Amino acid sequence: MRPSSSSTSAEPAAACAACGSRHLRAFYRLSGIPVHSCLLVPTREAALAFPTGDLELASCEACGFIGNRLFDGSLHDYSPDYEETQGFSRHFRRFLEGLWEDQTRRHGLGRASTVLEVGCGKGEFLLGLCERAGCRGVGIDPAYRPERTSGAAADRVTFIQDYYGERHLGLKADHVVCRHTLEHVPAVLDFLRLVRRGSGRSFFFELPDMERILVERAFWDIYYGHHQVAGGRLAVAGRDR
Repeated sequence: MRPSSSSTSAEPAAACAACGSRHLRAFYRLSGIPVHSCLLVPTREAALAFPTGDLELASCEACGFIGNRLFDGSLHDYSPDYEETQGFSRHFRRFLEGLWEDQTRRHGLGRASTVLEVGCGKGEFLLGLCERAGCRGVGIDPAYRPERTSGAAADRVTFIQDYYGERHLGLKADHVVCRHTLEHVPAVLDFLRLVRRGSGRSFFFELPDMERILVERAFWDIYYGHHQVAGGRLAVAGRDR
């Protein structure tokens, strides 16, 4: 995709989104890249006119976190047109089956349990986990599509088409899941503290591994939407998690 006339660049962030340190060291930059990688558009013309932005990866010398200093959140639109699912791949389904088994066993999930997934996408992981464990579930995501909900656990799962925020702190859950969402969140530490304030006796976060990206030169994992990629430890509400 060629850069469009709507290309924009934000002012460089002065502080780390994970710990607040101002000791950032830039090491990689790309200009004029699409601001979404998974948002479907209806025509070639719409694709060519798609907004672009700049990316400058910087590492925090205090905590090791890596993020895009030039990220502009106003350019993002997480809607039902955002297509993030990989569940149509049999290989990926085998990966999910392993996660369902691990989460059920590791956290003692069962019929008396409720799982909250923040950033649930189309809900395939949450539905599969609830089917495997026999538990109930609540999923939150602005890109959720009701017509994609099916399966044996569908009547035990509630979906909310929204961004997770203060208004959702009253939701009760035993286990909180957040898969491949944190790297899309601008204010990382604030978001983690918000999740920690909610209910949950156990937490499961999954996000891209920056070490693997650098070692394998996995360029496909470096794009505007992945504006935060953890490389160090994250502190949640003052305690390491």
